[in-house]
Amino acid sequence: MIRGRHHFEPIESSSARRSFKHRYETCVRERSKGRIETTVEEAYLERARVTGLFDARGELVGGFVINATSPLLLLGPLPPAVREDWLARHPEPTQCELVAIWKAPAISQAVSAMVLWPRIVHDCVRMGRSHILGLGYDNRMNEIYGIARPVRIYAGPRADKPQLQQHVSVYAFTPLSITLTYCTNVVTELLFEPARRMARKLRAQVTR
Repeated sequence: MIRGRHHFEPIESSSARRSFKHRYETCVRERSKGRIETTVEEAYLERARVTGLFDARGELVGGFVINATSPLLLLGPLPPAVREDWLARHPEPTQCELVAIWKAPAISQAVSAMVLWPRIVHDCVRMGRSHILGLGYDNRMNEIYGIARPVRIYAGPRADKPQLQQHVSVYAFTPLSITLTYCTNVVTELLFEPARRMARKLRAQVTR
């Protein structure tokens, strides 16, 4: 069983947080082939809730971070006017943020879909906040299931570090929409995509 080979543990010690930080940053760099360099500060991890995914040998192979303490990291890149408008309607104590999601290359898409993401959604919902902020999310099923669409708070150059010349997209999920987003993506990845790949393969064979 997939679940029997993997388990979750809180990342609490300084050494464990450093290991999480290093592996997350390495994963992003390698997956982007060096095009993206990102970092997560140790001071931020100290005040956030860090969860690691471990394999049967006890090796850290993935994880995620949920933070509900002020200041929220994902509100930083917003232009002041956008941030003030959002917070006027949704005070910071009603929100949390989901960041630093990663998995080692050896972790299959099935483990990600059936082990890692259910835990992420579960922990986000259990926070009891009205909105969960996320960065740069694109759900391919949005046009079919509109109710699962997150609110895009902002898309554009980050206002807090203009020297980086980076563009960001910050989204806000409700507990319901993040749950439905997960469900629609599982349908896409585990049902629709294999069927599409099979259809493409059959078409290629027919046209030979």
